[in-house]
Order: sequence, then C-alpha cells, then structure tokens
Amino acid sequence: GENHEHRSGRQLNFQNTLGKLSIPHEFVQKNLLPSQSLGNFPIAESLKQADSIASLDSALSTDVDAAQACDCVLWAGDMNFRVDMPNQDVLALCKENNYAEILRKDEFRMLQQKAGDRYFGFKEAEITFPPTYKFDLRYHDDTYAKNRTPSYTDRIIYRDKPTSQIQCTQYQSVQTVKHSDHKPVVAHFNLKLKPGLHKGNLAYGKFNHEVYKRGCEQRERHHSLGVGIVNDARRRTAHSKSSVCVLQ
Repeated sequence: GENHEHRSGRQLNFQNTLGKLSIPHEFVQKNLLPSQSLGNFPIAESLKQADSIASLDSALSTDVDAAQACDCVLWAGDMNFRVDMPNQDVLALCKENNYAEILRKDEFRMLQQKAGDRYFGFKEAEITFPPTYKFDLRYHDDTYAKNRTPSYTDRIIYRDKPTSQIQCTQYQSVQTVKHSDHKPVVAHFNLKLKPGLHKGNLAYGKFNHEVYKRGCEQRERHHSLGVGIVNDARRRTAHSKSSVCVLQ
C-alpha cells in the first residue's frame, strides 16, 4: 500500500545518494574489499582506466556499500517515516509530552534494528520534541492536520565507526517555523576530523587536476614534517595516511 511505496521510494533515494558519494575508488578497494581485488568485479577495467572517476555508481551494483568506507555518515532530510499508531492516540501522547511512547511505533526505530535494511546501524540522538509533520497551515497554533497521524518525518541520523568520536550535543525541532506543514529539525555534532592525504579526484567539479595534485603533495609533505604544529620543535616522522574526510 501507501506505506510500502513510501518505503521503496526512500530506499531508492538512499541508494541514489550513496551513488553520488565522492570517494576515490582506490580508497574503497583498500577499506571495503580487504579479501578481494576490484579485478573480481565487472567494472574493474573502467575504474583502472578513468583516473577522474569519483562516483561509485557502477560499483554499487556489486552490493558494495560505499558508506562503509566513511568514518562517519550524516543523513538528514524529510525521510517520510511514519508512526504506526492511530491518530488520536498520538495526539493524546503529544499532550502528555510522552514522545518516547510514540517512538516505540516509529518506522525508523524499527528499521534501524532490522539487519539488511538500508537504515540498519544508523543512530539518532534522543528525540525530546513533538512529531514534525503534518501541521494544518490554516491555523497558527501548531494544529496537526485532521485524519493524518502526526509523525517524525524529518530526521538527522548518523552512522559511525567506534574510532570516529562523534557526539550529538543538540537535537531539536524549530517550532517557530509557521509557513510549512513540516517543522524543520536541527542538530549540533562534535566530531574529530582527520586530513585526507590522498591524491584522487574527489568531486565532479571542473578544475586543474595537476594543481590540485601538487597541492595534495605539498599538504602531505607539510603534514609529515610537522609544519604548523605548535610547541613541538622536533620533526615528526611520516605516518600512514588517514581516512578520507568528505563533506557532501
């Protein structure tokens, strides 16, 4: 029915977005395929011949999850998640500020526990605000639309590795927004970023790749020599390259 169509649409949108992750294929080969070479995949030759390939559109057809190559993935937007509960029950719980009970029937909370689902392993900070959808714009007192179950459609979720050290310090909805039937959500994260010392092409943008490559080499040289390090007169020895940091 309608819920199945919404779910299928979200999965397709998620898959398409994963296909646009700008992650160098040599990084994916190193981090996602430890026990096998890209030569085992039908798109291996095209990856070897195209130095400027940044997208993993073709690689996704091999069921390789490009997001697994990232230390942290932040996923935000109108995800259209629904609450499997009668409209009046949700409204009653909202009056009691009992959002935890509403979230027990939240679609995302169920999918994130389902192995094999696209949202498996994603996390979310504690929700302490009312459902963000759907509001009736004919009223100015944040009245939910009749015959529509209030739901948390607008979300900011994330998936990280144990070493990524990400912490969500704020997660709330913006109740002052009155011109939409949604209430936007905002989050604040603290996370540790590491410089990417790769030389691959990260994006589709047109630029002088040779200048970019020389800049990467200079950055790597300065990084290994400790340039810019305060209170450390000693030269640092070169160390292994860090993970790629890509903000999409």
